[in-house]
Order: sequence, then structure tokens, then C-alpha cells
Amino acid sequence: MTDFRFEVGNPWLLLVLVPALILGIIPFFRLHKKRRRASKHIVPFIIHMILVFILATTLAGMRVVETTTAPVDSTVIFVVDVSESNQSMIDQMDSFIDKIVKESANAEGKVSFGYVPFAKNVMLDYVKQPGNFSSYESGKYITYDDKADLSDSDIADALDYAGTMFEDIRQNKRIILLSDGRETVTNAGNAYNSVQKLLKQNIIVDASHFDLLTNGDSEIQLLDLTTNGKVEVDKDVYVEGMIKSTINVTATLKIYENGKVVIEKKIPVRKGDNKFQYSYLPDGAGLHTITATIEVNGDTIEQNNMCCAWYTVADVPRILVVYGTADQKQQIDTLINRDLDEKNGGKYTITKIDSDNLMTEFPQTMEALLEYDEVILMNVDFDNLPENADENIKRYVEENGRGLVVTFGNTAYDQKSEDYYQSPIAEILPVDLKVENEKESVAFIFILDLSSSMREAMGNETRYDVALASIKHALDALDVEKDYVGVIMFDETMQVAVEMQPLISEENKQDIKDLIDYEFEHYYYEHYLDEFGNDTEIRVNVDHGQTAAAGNIYLKPVAEGGYGYKLRDGVRWGTYHYTTKDVIKAHGTKYHAALQQADKMFSNAYDENGYRLDVKQIIFISDGEPNDKSSDANVPSPYISIVEKMSEAGIATSAIGIGSSINAAAEKEIRAIAEAGYTEPRFINKAEEVSGSLFDIVENAQGDDLNSKDPDKNPEGYQMKTYDTSAVLAGVSTFDKLWGYYGTTIKDGATMTLYTDDHRPVLAEWKYGLGKVTVFTSDFGKYWTQRMFDNSDGASNTRLIVNILTNSLNEVTDSTGLNVYENPKREWGQGTTVIKVEIPTNKLRDGEKLKAIVIDAQGKETEKEFTALGSKRYHVRVDTPDETENGTYIIKIVLVDVTGQEDVLYDQVQSAIVGEYKEEYDVFGKDGESVINDLVKNQNKKPIDVAG
Repeated sequence: MTDFRFEVGNPWLLLVLVPALILGIIPFFRLHKKRRRASKHIVPFIIHMILVFILATTLAGMRVVETTTAPVDSTVIFVVDVSESNQSMIDQMDSFIDKIVKESANAEGKVSFGYVPFAKNVMLDYVKQPGNFSSYESGKYITYDDKADLSDSDIADALDYAGTMFEDIRQNKRIILLSDGRETVTNAGNAYNSVQKLLKQNIIVDASHFDLLTNGDSEIQLLDLTTNGKVEVDKDVYVEGMIKSTINVTATLKIYENGKVVIEKKIPVRKGDNKFQYSYLPDGAGLHTITATIEVNGDTIEQNNMCCAWYTVADVPRILVVYGTADQKQQIDTLINRDLDEKNGGKYTITKIDSDNLMTEFPQTMEALLEYDEVILMNVDFDNLPENADENIKRYVEENGRGLVVTFGNTAYDQKSEDYYQSPIAEILPVDLKVENEKESVAFIFILDLSSSMREAMGNETRYDVALASIKHALDALDVEKDYVGVIMFDETMQVAVEMQPLISEENKQDIKDLIDYEFEHYYYEHYLDEFGNDTEIRVNVDHGQTAAAGNIYLKPVAEGGYGYKLRDGVRWGTYHYTTKDVIKAHGTKYHAALQQADKMFSNAYDENGYRLDVKQIIFISDGEPNDKSSDANVPSPYISIVEKMSEAGIATSAIGIGSSINAAAEKEIRAIAEAGYTEPRFINKAEEVSGSLFDIVENAQGDDLNSKDPDKNPEGYQMKTYDTSAVLAGVSTFDKLWGYYGTTIKDGATMTLYTDDHRPVLAEWKYGLGKVTVFTSDFGKYWTQRMFDNSDGASNTRLIVNILTNSLNEVTDSTGLNVYENPKREWGQGTTVIKVEIPTNKLRDGEKLKAIVIDAQGKETEKEFTALGSKRYHVRVDTPDETENGTYIIKIVLVDVTGQEDVLYDQVQSAIVGEYKEEYDVFGKDGESVINDLVKNQNKKPIDVAG
């Protein structure tokens, strides 16, 4: 039982009580007897005596001490943690038990003691049932099996076992736990639950905390070893770690890579935390294992002096170049050898296949294809590819995260070949290919300025009449079966004259023309009336209900009180409206709302109606300076950002200024719209040229399958332009002309990095699945791009070609379709690790399986198959014994096809598991004292003081 007794540290100081008491008593008793009975004398006397006693006992060091003497007829069982972390405390725990046993020998009644040693398990052969400890030699109470597994502590199990030893004992039952509190087999919560069960059986639980750190033992521990994970080629790896110590000492730090010492240093270790960092250049690509050790004399626990980590070094990217024709090989082979191949200072490992050997040398399986990070198909004829190559290439990009670059040419990719057009390769390209019998669809939105200035003359007609007739003429170039049209008119406000719609038929096209006539005529043009109320040929802008102000148009009356204008009411002419003033409203010009509406119409036409719009074009026509332009000459007007946004979505915007009186401010804004729309601005002051110009824009937008010019006869060629939004343009200052390309259209979601005057893609790119695809619609041969290799700006052109050929490596080098979506994590005490993997498809295909190959530090391999965890996700448990010397486990995760009796690998990813030392040895990382406190605090107790 727990008793209490008084102890006095300096008993001689109690002598001060004698004079202090005399000085208090004598004056009190010298008072008359009646006065001594008065409360005003008794209370001060008592307080004086108490204060004198407290002061004297405090000076003497008197204290109340809790003793652990067993009660009368009581049973005490010592539950002793003899695991590795407590080995240095064995003698101290033995002394603690000896003290309790000796003190209990003087207690009244009979005291029985029992003993339960434990580490990972209770050591049954050394358990002592309750009895008399007096027969044991002093200091030898603790006995245990030193060959047992001491690398774990299961406090909960030991407490549960001790509880069973009280079956025949009905009163005064007590357990005293001696431990550092590091529960490593389960967790501290289990030990707490065990205590609760014991209390319900009327078994009191006491505990005493023993810890080598508080005991002053010499302890050094290595922990938190990390690397920078993924290291680029020719870059240093950084190894960082932490050493914790209870002493100041010099130690030897060694760092091993793949079992070989790469760093060995004598380092000073100070009491507390000691961080270290070293770097060096790795040797070779792939996964590297790191082991760090600390060597020092006098260390209490040596098992925590080693830590492991790992990192990967990116391999030199591997590129497969496939030449489809001899002319492209001849033209570009020297450049590839000089600027790409690592043998000549390049950054890539190059493998080349000539057109003559394509059928036999092109990779026949996914496994062989995945040896490469990127495949370049240069002017390759689809019919020359081996069987299943197209499907493998699609999966290579989409599911395995690799790159594909395709260049066109003068003979390959015959767009009349439906076999190619319908192949899986065509599906993953960022452009739509055309065949002869499938014309692409074109959508036009015409935006026409109807401000007051459009009434001014242009030849024999007004600008308005010329523009209206030209738009209707341009519609004749559109295909009724494929094409779409929308029309917007604006002045200070905007109105949609024709919603985006397919032409459908010639009859419907005529209806659209009539609708344009009607809407334009009645947007604001009304007929001026003569003095008899009859229509004249004079058309005017009406006020729209606005107050007359400066800038209005003044008309001379034909007859006093007899002039006016009439307004449209629905589809009928309404009543005459006479004006008392000769004023008709002049309307201003605002671009923003009309361009914003065009952007919205294209979005809605595709998203809501499901139209397939291959070519999207806006034709913007105006003659005047906008009222909503930017007030700052150095800041673009707000509608320019709308045009830029549409351009990035593949929508070209052509801008036309008509009339001879366009001022400099208006010209600047029209040019800005054309530049933002990646087209050339047009300024026309002759009525007969407007219609032809619109017709030309419409014709060019539809394009041709094959666009080719003779450089000698057509020196202007096709000028390449750029959006300047891609890494493929890095280091490129100018773009040379082309003399040929295939006419394609950009797909939704793709980026048109380079394009021609008619807004056709020359260089297009996009992410497809996990990989990336780049297309160059011209060649790299002696026909269309010859002068890119010959001209004076060869350096810039060379950089462009190199960037194009390596563009799909920018984001996908060393990637894989398999993804370890949670870092492999050991489950302590279970000897297993769970590995979780995500695949790119919803489930494995028929005949496929996912395997894990585990390679331990000794090179031994074990193999297990994954099982489904959910959509796209799989998991596997692999055996990983919790032993420090096992180091790092390399995990190869492989996806295989099952072909007959053979497994054919076609994708893999490597990971690793760090074989850390067990928690038992993590003496700095576990707060065992708080665990011991928690076990007894619900009994309103504190742990037994070892010193007491």
C-alpha cells in the first residue's frame, strides 16, 4: 500500500522552536486570567504559534513522503520492460524493486510479490507468481531471456497478462509498471485501455518512468535522412540528415550510395540537434539507394545509428527518329547528329530508322516502344508502318505519358487515304486532317458598323450600301451543306441581325440575305418625307429617343411644317413623325459590345448546338474612330483582349477599314484588331474593291488540302507567324517563309503555335492523355523548308527545328502511365508494406496484370500481384521485415500482357521503401514519460518517483 511519513532534512534547525515558543508563551501567560480568555488575545496567540511552527519546520526541511510499502495482506506484481531501449536501466530498475521489497518487509501483515518481464512478448519462462521475494539475492530481481526479441515493447499485452495473475486474490491488488513508456507493437491507447480493465477488477496500477535520456546516458541517434528526390542529368544530389545527441563528441559519418562509400567525414557532434548536408555528382541514371551511418564510442544504443533514403537520376532522354523518305533524312540528318545526339555533345540518345527498314526495325511491341521517351515520325507513310503500330503509338502517348512529333511532307500523309485519316494516330494529332470527300466546315460572323458616318458616299453609293452588298456577295462563297453564318450590326449599341446558324440550302441562304436586308434597313435608317408626306430617297438615322445634342445632323426642310420621318412599328410603317427642329440624331461608334457578342456567339454555337466548326472567322468592317477606345495611347483598348482571347481559341479576326476619310485614330484601332486577330488589316477606299476583298477572305479561310508554291516563281511564299506562347519558340528570333504545307484545322483544346497568313496551323501542339503531341504541317525536306537550312538566319531556324523535334519531351521525359499515388508506407510491427498504384484506364484490359517485384538490400527478389482497390486503383502488400540491416527495398511495379505462357512487359515504374530502424530505438522521437503519466493520472496519481 502507499503510506505517508514525515522526513526532516535538517533536524537541528527544529531547535529554533524552543526560544520561539518561549517568547510567545511567556507574554501570553503573564496576562490576567480573565484577559487571557478574551478572543482578542487568544487568536493572535494561536496564529503566532502556527507561524512559528511552519517557519521552523520549513527551515528544517520537513516534508511528507509517499512510500510504496505494501498494505497488510497485499499482492504486488512488478511488470518490467526489458526491451532494448531499457537495457541501460536494468540495474536502476533492480535497485528500485529492491528498495520496495525491503521497505515492505517491515510492514504489518503478509506481502506477496510477483514479477512479469516483457519486451515484444511476455517472457513466460521468467514470470514469477506472487510469493516471497526474500529468498532472492538483493539486486538480482530482474531476470529475462536475453535471446528473446527485445526490439519491441508491448506494454498493453504485459499489463493484460499481469491482470490474470490475480485470479485467486480478492483484495489489496497492485501492479507496478517499470518502463520508458515506448509502446511500439500497438500504441499507447491500447495500454491505457488495459489499465481501465484492471481498475474495473479493483487492481491498482502504479508506474515509474525509467529513461536513458533523463538518466544521463550517452546516446547518439541518426534520423531524418532525406535527398532531393529526383535529380536531373549532370546535377548534384543533396543528402541531408539530423544527428541528436546527449553529449559533445567527435563521430565518423559515412554515406553509402548503392553500397559504396561516397562520403566519409570526422564531424563534431554537440549536445542537442546537429544538422548536416553534403552533395556530390551521382554516377549513372536510375534509382539510387543511400545509407548513412554514424560511428562513435560510448553510445548506449547502436541500432539507431543508421538511416536509409533513395533518389532517382533522370536518364538521358531517348528519341526514336523514323525517316519516311530519303530527302528528309538527307536534309536533317546532319543537324540531328550535330545538335541532338549525346555522342556529339547533344542532350539525347538518338536511334534512327530509315524508310527502307521501317517495317522490320520499328518497335513491334509496347515494351520495345517504351524504350523511347519520344517518337518522331518524319514524313512517314501510314501504309509503311508495321501492323498494330498505330494502336501502340496511341497508347504510348495516352496511357504511358510519352511524346510524339509528326512532320508532314510532299508525299507522305496522303490526305486522300481514309486508312490514315481514320487511324488511331490521326485521333491523337492536335489538328484535323482532311480527305477529298470531306470538306471542313467554316463559320463566319460579319460585324458591320452602322454609325452615322456610314451614310457618307463611296463612289455612287453610301458606305453602308457597299458594305451590305459585299456581305451578301461573300455569302455566295459559302457551302450550304457545311458552313455557318452570323451577322452583328453596331453603332453606339449592338444588335444581332442573324444568329449563328447553318446555311442548310440555297433557299435558306437567300432567306438569310433577305433577313440581313430587313434588319439593316430598319436598325436605324428611316425614310425622309417630303412636304406631301411621301417617301423620298433620303434615308436618315433616327434619334432612338435620345435628346438632340451637338453632333446631330441638320436637314433643310422641303416645305414649312411639311417634312418629317416615319418609324418602323413591328413589320409595318407607323405614323408620320414631324420634327419642330430640323435635327436628326447622329449615332456614334463603339466596338466592344459587338466583338464581345461575336465571342459569345461562337461559344454558344459550339457548346449549346453542338456544331462542328472547323474554321472560325470574324470579318469586322468599320469606317470610324470608336468612342470606347483606350484613353491612354500606350494602353490597348479593352476590346483588344477579347480579340486576343478568340485568337487563342483558333478564331481569326479580319479587320477592314472602308472609306477615304478614315482618321489616324480609327486606322490605329483597326490595325490593332487585325494584329490581335493574327491577320493583315485591310483599308479600302474604292467601292468596287470591298466586295472582292470580302470574297477573298472567305475563299482563303476555306483553304486547300495541299498548299505549295514554287520558290523561284513565288518568292513571297507563306509567311509563318506566331502566338508566342510556347517553349518551342525559345531562342527563335525570326521565322522563315515556307513554300508548302498541308491545310488542316486546329482541334478544340490544341494550341496553334505557328500559323500562315490565312490562319492555318503550321505548328500545333497539345497534351493528349498523359503525353504530348506536336505536329509540323510542312516538311523538313528539300521542297518546302529548304531555305530554312540555307538562309542567313540559319542559327534561328536551326533552333526552331531542334525545338520542334524535342518539343514533346518538355513535359513527359521519364514519365509513365503508372503512378504510385501514395508513398509506400510500412505498417510498424506488421512486417508488411502497402503499395498503391493508379493506372490511366478505368481497369486492366483482358490479359493484363499488374505485378510488384521487391528487391531487398541483398538482391533477393520476391513477386506479388496487385488486386483492385477501386476505379483505376490497385494495391498490394509486400513483406518487408522491420530490420535495420535490410536497408532500402527497391520496388519495381510492372504492367504486363499475358501472351500464351509468357509475360510481356510494356510499362514499369520504380519506387522504394526505406528500411528504417524500429521505433524501439527511436529514443528521441517518442515521449514515453507522457505515456506513463497518462496511465496513472485517471487514478489521481503521479508516477512513482524513482529517487523517492
